Amino acid sequence: MRIDGNEAVTLAQREDAARHSFERGKALAEAGDWRGALECFQTATYKLPSSHYLYPFYLSCEGLAMVHLNAPGGLDLCRRAAAMADAGPDVFENLARAELASNHRWAALLAIRAGLNIDDSHEGLVALRRAIGIRRPPPLRFLRRDHLLNRVIGRLTYKAFHSTGD
Repeated sequence: MRIDGNEAVTLAQREDAARHSFERGKALAEAGDWRGALECFQTATYKLPSSHYLYPFYLSCEGLAMVHLNAPGGLDLCRRAAAMADAGPDVFENLARAELASNHRWAALLAIRAGLNIDDSHEGLVALRRAIGIRRPPPLRFLRRDHLLNRVIGRLTYKAFHSTGD
């Protein structure tokens, strides 16, 4: 299928309109206006065809805004965006934030790991991983984490490690 000049201009205009809506939504989200941000993100998503490379990102922004508003389906939108072929690290960052807001820590860690597999130096994902923290492995790995010996040794080594310099 051939795209003539008019269709190409129309797509370019739709991209510009989508980008403008997204930028406005981003500013509103940073200001804490998730309802206004949601409307802008929905507009941005609507303007683009689902095959566009930015569509998964805009869809994940829409989902994240819905999660912040406790609207049903927001987490599913983020997960759907992450499953798309063009999903980049920003999509996985939004998914991780949505999972954390929904109290799904393990799923958030999986999203962070998936995003870092795409770009291991992505600032947002690295900061999220650092903020969440990773648990140390149990001292005696052949025993369960909640075994009495692991708990006692873990407490002793944690106290010894963190009490230096007091």
